[in-house]
Amino acid sequence: MPLNKEFIQLLPLEIEKHPYDLLFLREFLIRFKDNGMDQESMLKNMEELRSRCDSEETENIVLELMDFITGWCNPSSDIFNAN
Repeated sequence: MPLNKEFIQLLPLEIEKHPYDLLFLREFLIRFKDNGMDQESMLKNMEELRSRCDSEETENIVLELMDFITGWCNPSSDIFNAN
């Protein structure tokens, strides 16, 4: 299964299972990065998921995860530019 399709299918399920565990969800993102997903692709996928959100709570989780991708977070939590 292509990486982007897998991401789009699995992340909503993980958010549903672990809505209050951002660190767990961050690790999910890191696994996709480690498997070759670049920052731009991950952000595009997140925007796609954001457009599908059925609640404000889910959208807020997606936005929080996007912060880890863009670096709008503690530098140690930044997925793509961590030192």
